[in-house]
Amino acid sequence: MTRRLLIFLGQSIDAPILWGVVDEARMIEQRRLENAAGLSDLADLSQEVDETIAILPGEQVSLLHMPAPPKSVSKFKAAASLYLEDLISEPIEAMHVVTQGAAKNSGANASGRILSLRKTLMDEWRAVFASAELTLDIMTADTAVMMGVDGVLVLRDEARTLLAARDIAYVCENPLFDGLDHQALASSAGEARAFMGESDGAPAFLRGDDFEWLGPLSEQQRFEFFARKMDAAAPINLLQGAYRVRRALKIDLSPWRRSGLIAATLAGLVMASMAAEAWQQDRIRERWARLTKTLHVETFPDAANIDPVTHARRVLGQGADSVSFLAVVDQFATAADGQDSFEIERISFDRVRGRFSVNVRSTTDTAIEGFRQSLAERGVVVRDNGGYRRSKGQWVSELLADVK
Repeated sequence: MTRRLLIFLGQSIDAPILWGVVDEARMIEQRRLENAAGLSDLADLSQEVDETIAILPGEQVSLLHMPAPPKSVSKFKAAASLYLEDLISEPIEAMHVVTQGAAKNSGANASGRILSLRKTLMDEWRAVFASAELTLDIMTADTAVMMGVDGVLVLRDEARTLLAARDIAYVCENPLFDGLDHQALASSAGEARAFMGESDGAPAFLRGDDFEWLGPLSEQQRFEFFARKMDAAAPINLLQGAYRVRRALKIDLSPWRRSGLIAATLAGLVMASMAAEAWQQDRIRERWARLTKTLHVETFPDAANIDPVTHARRVLGQGADSVSFLAVVDQFATAADGQDSFEIERISFDRVRGRFSVNVRSTTDTAIEGFRQSLAERGVVVRDNGGYRRSKGQWVSELLADVK
């Protein structure tokens, strides 16, 4: 089960914020904050959930789709920037632009998605979350979560109407929405049409047609609906490029834990002996030296005749056989830095087989392929253990690297 903390942001940092905890598609807890200053209250709660997701109002972003986008991430980004230049009034240099490629098995008619907003707005929210000590996993927009639905779906509350249909999704105030011409969305045979809101508030283009009423758009309905959409498909994530969240690698050091701890203890004892000698405390120095030697002989009987300091340095500096563990991990981290929407979840080492195991997660399988290619260019050849698979809207894989 996936437990998520969903945070619906306001139109500015001074506007009210709605947050809630959803377990799968079931509401657990929900409250409202007066403004962004209250986000610090969620720092501890975010440590108890699987994902923390901030959702911007769709009015603050530009969301587009591009038919048959380039498969290369870098080429798609370059094409997206050129595509946006003719459509927005802002200089492209002032915009934060992210992309999401088509799903691997989405067919020849697949389209990619482009999400952009002003960098000043991203910087403002990044500062707010940093001040609140709140780390996000995903930052997106409500329109981006809605995009890609089958048929036509309309959500309407007392102020805004959000519409998603085929490859479009947009939101605006109710009076403006009612004044727009939606005849292009007229009913098509076999096309699903659904509405969530007050029963008498369906937009004019739906009236008279067969459509499914999903009930009023209460706060609980809003949270549970968006949680279900998250499970169906991962939304495009704004935390890419310069705004990517860098996390500490979870490295399994258990094969070296006992020896490293003993070696570190011995080194500490020897340092204490050196300090005692400097202060001419002969009795203390001799006591520490005897204790160090005794502990060294008991722990390393095969190295009883080796000086404890020399042996401690040898253990601490020893990697995985002839390959430096830290050097290989550094190659993994460097290769991961070049991939957007990509995260190394865990690195472990099987000392008996001489094999590294790397568990990775990404919103696209192309990012995992890019990671493998980057490692190969650095002389580290990895292979997937069982292929890539989808889990909770993302691609996951276990990669193996044998070392000699």
